[in-house]
Amino acid sequence: MALLVERDDKKKKKKKKKKKKKKKASMLVRVIGKVMLGQAAALGQIGDAIREAADKYRRKHEKSRKRRRDGWKRDFGSNLASATTELMQGTAKAPSKFANQLWKKNKKKKKHRKADRDERTILAPPSPNVAQQSREP
Repeated sequence: MALLVERDDKKKKKKKKKKKKKKKASMLVRVIGKVMLGQAAALGQIGDAIREAADKYRRKHEKSRKRRRDGWKRDFGSNLASATTELMQGTAKAPSKFANQLWKKNKKKKKHRKADRDERTILAPPSPNVAQQSREP
């Protein structure tokens, strides 16, 4: 017994509105746009890193103050070093953010193959002759 599976897209055809063609920008304008997006992503990453480092320093400063009187003076160097480390780790990601924006591929473009739309799949059990041959040593 064979089973025929068929996709029939012809039954549910609806009239689609014609989309306006996207105006293409010149190569120079596209490159400038990508650079600007890359800069924005990198600056955003740097801003996040600065905020996180400042928060870390503030947390450590408050903890030092609560532990002992004038403790923040004693722990100033280690607190600052810890916050600076946090800052360096965060800002190290900025160049990769910039590069990713420059070389990001357009996800909107999809390639449609006509063969995929009109695909037919036939599922059939193996014939008895093949099953008998595989059993024989």
